[in-house]
Amino acid sequence: MLAHDLEGLGKLSGVIEQEGLVSLVGCNMRFHPGPMKVKELLSRDQLGRLLFARLHTGSYLPDWRPGTDYRDNYASREETGGGCILDCIHELDLGRWYLGDVCEVVCVAGHLSSLEISTEDVAVVICRHTSGAISEIHLDYVQRTYERGCQVVGESGTVFWDFNQGIRWYEASDKRWNQYEQRHTWESNEMYLDELRHFVDCVQHRRQTTLPVGEAIEVMKIAVGAKRSARSRSAVRMEDVRV
Repeated sequence: MLAHDLEGLGKLSGVIEQEGLVSLVGCNMRFHPGPMKVKELLSRDQLGRLLFARLHTGSYLPDWRPGTDYRDNYASREETGGGCILDCIHELDLGRWYLGDVCEVVCVAGHLSSLEISTEDVAVVICRHTSGAISEIHLDYVQRTYERGCQVVGESGTVFWDFNQGIRWYEASDKRWNQYEQRHTWESNEMYLDELRHFVDCVQHRRQTTLPVGEAIEVMKIAVGAKRSARSRSAVRMEDVRV
């Protein structure tokens, strides 16, 4: 997450562009072998023209940091960037990474559980992408097990990723399922280390990172648009969400 709102982001982006700086906003799920494999399949046009995607993540907020009071967590308060829409922005980023820019967003969200927090703990976000594809994104703080995954559907096939089970995809051309086995020795900390290595390499070679500030602002606009939609109970066009 780049920020808790859009204030000052236009100025920040301008300085980065003017000074020719290399920037990276941390979205570590781009470095998880599951989403990376999904992106690879889409980049190879393995599924044909993309039509829609479903992405989801959910876990129980009080279990996040054992030994601490979840009510003191930043996630519990809107002024510190809490709420599952901003906190789980990785899924908004992956949706845009897979299907491209978003032109319109609709969101239903609220505080549905008995958790003692002042932010939304369940949100459903629907994005219309400029390509015409649609993404459906579920985010929550209330599931008692950790769940994360996606389904991406194209005219030539489908791919499923599950954080706990790996990847499988169907190719319509030969009517068969394929399986991608994630390395059993892989550990979550590896994606953070890979992200750091990526940034250092891009700085050293003056290359653009996978998620520079300018791109991260576009993801932030989706999150802000989703919050506005939930409050107004109406669709929000991205052209009306400005930094």
